Amino acid sequence: MEKQLIPYIVNESGEVIVSGRELHDFLQIKTPFKIWILRMIEYGFEEKEDYEIVMQKYRT
Repeated sequence: MEKQLIPYIVNESGEVIVSGRELHDFLQIKTPFKIWILRMIEYGFEEKEDYEIVMQKYRT
């Protein structure tokens, strides 16, 4: 099994899928995820082309 720094999957089209939240954690970003991800989207990424929003509920 290959060791991954950031967990990812490869979909049927061969695209590599990474969780933005896991990337944020791995990079040890100090800014809260909610603020950081909105700033990343402002760089010109296109929804459905560069990223997709997935809603998940987290238990605290």
